[in-house]
Amino acid sequence: MLYNNRLQNNLNSEKVQLIGKKWAVASLASLMILGGSGFGIAPSTVHADTQSVAGQTTTVQDDNESLNPAQGIPSGYSRSDFYKTYQRVIHFKDAENPNGPDVAQPVVQKMNLVRWATYDKTTQKVINWGTLSREDQGEPVADTGSFDEVTVPDLTNENLVNPSVTKVNEEDIKTSDIAFDAPDEQVNVMYQHKNRAVTPADKAETTRDVTRTIHLVDGDKNNASLGDVTQTVTFQREAKYFDEKTNQVVYGDWTVKSGNADWAAFTAPDKTAEGFKANPDNGQIAEQAVNVDTKNDSQTVIYHHAGPVNPVNPVNPVNPVNPVNPVNPVNPVNPVNPVNPVDPKGHDVLPSTAFNGEQQAGTSTAQANESKRAGSQLTLPNTSKNVKTSLPFVLAAAGLVSAFALAILTKKNH
Repeated sequence: MLYNNRLQNNLNSEKVQLIGKKWAVASLASLMILGGSGFGIAPSTVHADTQSVAGQTTTVQDDNESLNPAQGIPSGYSRSDFYKTYQRVIHFKDAENPNGPDVAQPVVQKMNLVRWATYDKTTQKVINWGTLSREDQGEPVADTGSFDEVTVPDLTNENLVNPSVTKVNEEDIKTSDIAFDAPDEQVNVMYQHKNRAVTPADKAETTRDVTRTIHLVDGDKNNASLGDVTQTVTFQREAKYFDEKTNQVVYGDWTVKSGNADWAAFTAPDKTAEGFKANPDNGQIAEQAVNVDTKNDSQTVIYHHAGPVNPVNPVNPVNPVNPVNPVNPVNPVNPVNPVNPVDPKGHDVLPSTAFNGEQQAGTSTAQANESKRAGSQLTLPNTSKNVKTSLPFVLAAAGLVSAFALAILTKKNH
């Protein structure tokens, strides 16, 4: 009875050992074929030999092996072929400049990963790579991980407000979904600029003029001005608010206040009535489209006179001949005193002279001839008191004769 019990115990022990060996072989085969289920171990290509263990036939693998980098990395490979650090980087950005630098220190969250491989000992090459697992001290520990929640910083003192989120939530990661060459995860939190209403002190520019000035000039008188013509296009925009981050006014878009955004074609005015030629230089100026950034322009139209501007200088006159001095006139002959006239009764009328009648007559004739030659007028000689005395009587006599003659004529008429 005791022998039978011992025999039974031995048989049971052998069965346990056989079952254990079978389970170990089966587990190893499954692990190699499935690639280290749950830990990213790559499946192997199996070269099998048959062995008998306690009367049971099993297969074992001999040429390929599952490569755990924590136990050593073969020649030709490096740590970076097996290990990867995956990161979630949280950036804090200015919404007005999203491609610019961060406005606060970024938050970097890391997760260390590892992968195993199937290694061919004959060729000394990795023939298959496993998936990534979360790593601890070089060994795979899990195929999941997570990034913790992050509260975004308050940047009001930097005049940055209203972030796009107040916190970045916790994130669960399935490591097998991460490709080995996948880039890090990037999260951007956007901040808005603090602003206020626009005030007059901000000196906002809400209008702008773009001007072409056309100068009309006299080209024959040193380009003296004949007047100017101005063509102006006015643009306008809205002053929306004052940005306290940039200390600048924020504007809307520029638009044309009225009319078209161009300088119209220009034809120079006709000034022929003012003595200028037709068709002045640069008399046709083309239309030109403009925008708010167009520089002011200047054009010049040049007029020319139709006739000479300055009179021709006269020929110098010939100096006149000096006048000939006139011949000195001949001194006139002193007049001879005339003979005193005698009335019919023999009384002297003019004062008598010392000359006789012949002398008086000859002298009078010579005096008359001399007067004609000299063209001068004889001076009457002085008379005596007899002239003053006789003259009233002569006049009275003449009056009587006239009255008598008038009476005779009247009688004849009747």
